[in-house]
Amino acid sequence: PISGNSYSIQKDLVIVANKVAEESMDKAKEELALKFGIDGNTKCVHFPISFDGAYSKATKPSIGSKYCFASAVANATGKVVAYKMASNRCKQCTNFQSQFEEGKISQDNEEGKISQDNEEWNSHKGNCQTTHHGIASSDLESELACDIVRDALTRGMIFPEILVDGDNDTIEKLNASNIYNAVNIDIKKKVCVTHLMRSLMNAVYNDCNSTREIAGKVAKVYNAIVQRNLCDPRSAANELETVSSHFSGNHGSCPLAANSWCKYQADVFARKETSFTPLDETMATNIGKCLRTHGFTNAEFIESIGGSTNPNESIHRILFDMTSKRETVGMDVMRLGAALAVIRNNDGFNGLLNILDTLFNSVPVRTKEACRKHDNATILASERNKKCQEETSEKKEMYIESKIDKLASKTGGYSKQKYLGTRSDVSNEECIQVIQKMNVLNQKIPICEICGSGLVKSRDIHKPHY
Repeated sequence: PISGNSYSIQKDLVIVANKVAEESMDKAKEELALKFGIDGNTKCVHFPISFDGAYSKATKPSIGSKYCFASAVANATGKVVAYKMASNRCKQCTNFQSQFEEGKISQDNEEGKISQDNEEWNSHKGNCQTTHHGIASSDLESELACDIVRDALTRGMIFPEILVDGDNDTIEKLNASNIYNAVNIDIKKKVCVTHLMRSLMNAVYNDCNSTREIAGKVAKVYNAIVQRNLCDPRSAANELETVSSHFSGNHGSCPLAANSWCKYQADVFARKETSFTPLDETMATNIGKCLRTHGFTNAEFIESIGGSTNPNESIHRILFDMTSKRETVGMDVMRLGAALAVIRNNDGFNGLLNILDTLFNSVPVRTKEACRKHDNATILASERNKKCQEETSEKKEMYIESKIDKLASKTGGYSKQKYLGTRSDVSNEECIQVIQKMNVLNQKIPICEICGSGLVKSRDIHKPHY
């Protein structure tokens, strides 16, 4: 319990924080309007988002999940453009209902409900914490998705493409609710690649009785094939059909290149001893069957694979760092935490100064300086991370180019420059493919006479051919 004065301050803080959060989301919308423009027919900004919900308890479908927080994050900027809080239970409502059932509270004889003349009940109804009566905890997330999309439309935003969890039925419910009927738009579903990899690993682990290590290897190969064929789902589906033979040790259909997802062929291309260990034939067959059974090799499913809901997860982390995921707190505390999480995600600590400025009409200089330093340190850390990734990528490209030149020198002076000429649109992968063909024609890389895959040594024989 808190004093009446503290509760009054908390109420004011919630109102101001929500107002600042709304202003922050309006600014995020304006940025997107400049980037994507406003559609002439719908008079709205069209852009893709990632959507995810978080529950106040770790066991989301359980009865203990009282609150649900859901956020919509623009993929282009990583900023929150809409969020909602929901609760399906209220402790005071439960207490009133218990007293009513025990006959301690008078009832309305006509309706058999709590009497409308009960002053205490009427006073509570205006402060009830339940936002979604009669909705199961597991359904709160999809209900909030409908609320967010509906409200966003009134604010001039349309989400034609939404990235969600792999096991999420949100898109089906959204399209069934006919929110975009007036603008004739069907929401396109994109699946979070992080959750997809987790589902794939669990499927392989359970269906094939494999180890977690093997399931992880399958997920790694699957992700590499999908990323390699992002613009061509059909090619990805065809290439995924070779996964079973790859794990059994038959690499005839695996790509022979320096950056191949097949470790065996990558080692062959680099002319070094391979450390690839094939799996049992039955296990490899079961892996291929598992991928097909669960629809992982379907071209339409592969086309639906998108980015990640990590930006949403980041906001959830900020929210539950300030409130509590395990312990039950009041709805006002959750609403305050949600607003502060949105502000921090969109504008950093500097955005929180707007709350202080609204409440007290001034902000101490040292507080401003501390917030500025914290935000600058966060930006610098992010830029440093990005720079390291770019340097790693650059080193990898340099390594591949040196490998191309080295291999080219072994094919009768066939060089990258000779192949490129004046063309600047040719990728290193294309150069590798051409030089690879030259090597095969000149028999620089021994080929298995049975399956056609590359061999490290000319006398090597694949185990499946014994």
